Amino acid sequence: MPAERNGVALAGLYLSPVLSYRALSNAPTAFNTPVNSGRRGGAGVLVGWQLPLGHPSAPHLVFDFAVGVLTWARLGDDRTSDPAYYDYVDEPIFRRTGILPDVRYGLGFQF
Repeated sequence: MPAERNGVALAGLYLSPVLSYRALSNAPTAFNTPVNSGRRGGAGVLVGWQLPLGHPSAPHLVFDFAVGVLTWARLGDDRTSDPAYYDYVDEPIFRRTGILPDVRYGLGFQF
């Protein structure tokens, strides 16, 4: 016999498409180090699990954990505060495009 759901409609395993946006920048690490910035857009898929953190018959918090993959692309040109030092834009955070793993976790409220 199937178990009752007890109002826990959001708890459980899920598969979700994802669209994402990231605005990147670095902080200067030395005197006269240029500030660089860039934008990335991503799309992918996550597999996740929502776990209720309270009594199932009342509104409560859920813990959400998901893993998946996203593919990232540049949105426009990367910028630097000093074009003479454009090589600084080649830092690892700015090179990360293509298919990359993604992990997310958080708290949600079920009502």
